[in-house]
Amino acid sequence: MSFGYYFKVVRSFWPHRNDPLLLWLRYEDLQRELEAQAWRLVRFLEWPLTEREMARVLPLVAFEHMQAREAANLERDGTKHWKQGARFFREGGVGRNRARLSAEQENRIIERLHEDLEPECCAFVLSLSETAT
Repeated sequence: MSFGYYFKVVRSFWPHRNDPLLLWLRYEDLQRELEAQAWRLVRFLEWPLTEREMARVLPLVAFEHMQAREAANLERDGTKHWKQGARFFREGGVGRNRARLSAEQENRIIERLHEDLEPECCAFVLSLSETAT
């Protein structure tokens, strides 16, 4: 977890999960149903977007498009906005890193999850693995 402890971030937002001014978008859901999640965001922001406009937006926010334009998107005015030599958009799949873990490694992560998060939050995080494709 070279960019921070994920469970700590989840735990910090968990008490606010039902706040009306917070929209919790999950990468797994975006990968599975981009259009539905995009409409959730539009409704949350109360943007007056038409079906036609959404049809133009969706290809531009698709993971594959952003990954293909990574260099252009992460550099502005000669300034790099990401770590040198590191990819911001990696594989784009859900559950692929889990497949790389040994059973022991996965069990250690799950044990840590149970130690660090309250039961309902723990169940939420574990539900993400159920959406893996």
